[in-house]
Amino acid sequence: MNLPKFFEFVLVYPDDPYYSVATGGVDSVGTDAVEDVSSDNLSGNTHKSAGSIGVFYWTSELNEDATYVVFSSYYECAFIGVFPLVALCFLNYNIYARIRKSAQFQHR
Repeated sequence: MNLPKFFEFVLVYPDDPYYSVATGGVDSVGTDAVEDVSSDNLSGNTHKSAGSIGVFYWTSELNEDATYVVFSSYYECAFIGVFPLVALCFLNYNIYARIRKSAQFQHR
């Protein structure tokens, strides 16, 4: 139901022209900024890298569009918040009404 979230971020590779825009024109960072993905990282040990940033995700043009941000906010509010709540209330009321109706039927 939350399919638009898939298009909000993109993977940025070092050879991508968008890479320099996403990194602010910086191709390498200090030793405290990035964790290196290595074989030791699988065992729980993390190494800091002073090399290039590597592959990372960044916001897509869709996510930076003001119209989409407004749409996304209302979409999430309606379909992830309000609609399930209303459906739950409706279904619970129907269960309550049928139980009440069957209890009245038995008393006759």
